[in-house]
Amino acid sequence: IVGGIEAVIEKSPPNLVRIGRICEMFSNYSFLANNRNPYAICASTLYRTRHVETMDNEQRQKSLRRFSKGWIQRSEIIKTFVERYSAPLITYEQFCERPERLRDKLALEDHIKNSINFNEPIAVKDYPEQTISNQNSKQIALLSNQDLDTISSILRSHEHLLDYFGYASF
Repeated sequence: IVGGIEAVIEKSPPNLVRIGRICEMFSNYSFLANNRNPYAICASTLYRTRHVETMDNEQRQKSLRRFSKGWIQRSEIIKTFVERYSAPLITYEQFCERPERLRDKLALEDHIKNSINFNEPIAVKDYPEQTISNQNSKQIALLSNQDLDTISSILRSHEHLLDYFGYASF
């Protein structure tokens, strides 16, 4: 229940391909599309889901290629979603730069929008509570030059997606 209104917030990537079905199931819905810098996504995924310290270089590069391809696949779906459903788009970077932009993008009643405190510390994953801040530089700094080259080699043939979301390859 959000501001007296029953709400379901769903953000799992598998449901990106179920948007049409979700629209059929609910009569009152609101969507928001988001994406994040692919290099930061790859680094974050590498360090959060893999035993990176025990990987050899070949395994590491193979994982980064897979994560890069995953970003491309999700980004194609997000782009189609934005275009087909006129879903507002806000990137992670835009949100971190000015979190209140989110309020403008959401289809919520004013009393709910006005109740959102963007300066309140929050807990994300297993990190200590903190205010909203862009962690991309910290994540990307974990990548070696070879890692960056590996990711770039996958992304370069998808410049249209990078451009669409406001990103560039290294």
